[in-house]
Amino acid sequence: MQAELCKTFADPSRLIIIQELRDGEKSVSELQSVLDIPQPVVSHHLAILKSKGVVQARRDGKNTYYHLPNLKFAKRVILFTRYW
Repeated sequence: MQAELCKTFADPSRLIIIQELRDGEKSVSELQSVLDIPQPVVSHHLAILKSKGVVQARRDGKNTYYHLPNLKFAKRVILFTRYW
């Protein structure tokens, strides 16, 4: 279980997503412009984070917005990964 969770946060793009979502809900296109990677790649990272319960999604028409359900957990992830 811990190894799987560590793999989840091993990708720098996922850590950037978590950092961005600490400021509040964002759409896939907003995250894409921050990450500067193709939209399908952003969606793939978000799907992984969602499957582990790190982010939650909300649909509004054609857009999907993501947020962090647990800000304390996100802060711990950021702190933990600084020491890797």
